[in-house]
Amino acid sequence: MDLNEFKTRKELIDKSLFTMGWDVNNKSQVIIEVDTKQSEFKPNQYKFVSETLKNDLESKYADYILLDDIGEPIAIIEAKRTSKDPFLAASTQAEEYAKDVKAKTGKDIFIFLSNGHEIWFWNWPTQNARQVKGFFTKEDLMKLKWINENKQSLDSFEVDQNITNRPKVVECVKRIVQKIELLKEKQKESSDDINILFDALMQKAFKGELVKWKQHLENS
Repeated sequence: MDLNEFKTRKELIDKSLFTMGWDVNNKSQVIIEVDTKQSEFKPNQYKFVSETLKNDLESKYADYILLDDIGEPIAIIEAKRTSKDPFLAASTQAEEYAKDVKAKTGKDIFIFLSNGHEIWFWNWPTQNARQVKGFFTKEDLMKLKWINENKQSLDSFEVDQNITNRPKVVECVKRIVQKIELLKEKQKESSDDINILFDALMQKAFKGELVKWKQHLENS
């Protein structure tokens, strides 16, 4: 049965969050329908749809924002109805919210995309989105946030001379590390290119240009 977005949230997503320790009725844990344009996230001054819908300022509303132990945003959840692909339908929208939060706080924020049955996790902006079995607990997100903030590139480490001090081996290790870092950078560039292409295709789809192109191929 296809559930609209409201029922998807109430009947599926809210319950899934609760099993992972998130109470959507507790505003110290979860805030809903937050205006990412008009909220001041750093001092925890949040504006909601009921407050900003009728004013003339720009508004964008995140379905859920999960809060860390000190009340700062740690993750966004963008919901879609059950019949929609959550990654295709929500990724661009959720990324806009994440950019709004970062502009106010200076910090990256995790992203979840869900249609109630399918959940995608995006360690934005450093990694690609991936499908997961469920939402993460607050402890899981806090640990992952710490890892993100404290990780170092492999080429910043020196070869332990107690393990090997042979010049050729040391040079091989350094070259391998350089290759790994280069591949990671290329992967990021490739991901950026894919996102740009996806956005362009979506724009054409909404304008009906892809349908015309398909009809042209069928008639040629």
